[in-house]
Amino acid sequence: MKTSGTRFAEIGDRPLHLAVGMFDGLHVGHMCVIRAAVEGAKKSHGISGILTFSPHPRKVLMPEAPTLLLFPRSVLFRKMRDSGIQVILEKKFTKNFAQRSPEYFLHALKRFFPTLEAIYVGESFHFGHERSGNLSQMIALAESLNIAVFGLFSNFYKKDRISSTRIRENLQKGNLTDVNAMLGYTYFHEIDSTISYAWPYEASLPNGTYTVTLTAQDAIPIPTTARVLNGTVTLAVQPPPNYRTLAWDSQ
Repeated sequence: MKTSGTRFAEIGDRPLHLAVGMFDGLHVGHMCVIRAAVEGAKKSHGISGILTFSPHPRKVLMPEAPTLLLFPRSVLFRKMRDSGIQVILEKKFTKNFAQRSPEYFLHALKRFFPTLEAIYVGESFHFGHERSGNLSQMIALAESLNIAVFGLFSNFYKKDRISSTRIRENLQKGNLTDVNAMLGYTYFHEIDSTISYAWPYEASLPNGTYTVTLTAQDAIPIPTTARVLNGTVTLAVQPPPNYRTLAWDSQ
């Protein structure tokens, strides 16, 4: 197993508590898994980490119908760090990796991270070839490797399980109240100082005019002393297809 974006010196010989998953959007359910890993690491005087995968498995296995991600990796990684995660491990997802058995996955983790003490996943987590491994199998396999496994219960909103798929569908319909409730925070975009640029958000709001709050970074010059501005933004697709324009009207 090879990973990128790793600083192994941070792990050293400390017990590693690892949250595993795609974590697209870092919604309410994801944060429960992440917080459990952070708290577990604190109790054992260990280190908290996240193992995620890139590109999204569907982009590799079903390129004709790829999953549109809710946030760019840079935003996700920063939010992971803000949540208390100390090490982010990103595994490149390939067709060859997708053929690996659940047994291979667990043994590779232990071999790659000898101090791995605990794994944290959602209760519906699947892994290995054709998603053949489930939570029960992970617990059984990990026991022989002296690794604890914690499966966190799903979170529900309006009687249905919170998932990135539900959030994505509601976002693309413009149902921001439901999106924010499932994310656990207000949906946001981060942009640079230009108005037209390559759009880094694969799943996004429909075109339209929105009431927004803009928070400017200190290094960005704006013609006011206020760093937080209220206003409206008109979002519109422009050619080429991966470009959008934002028209800002302050209040």
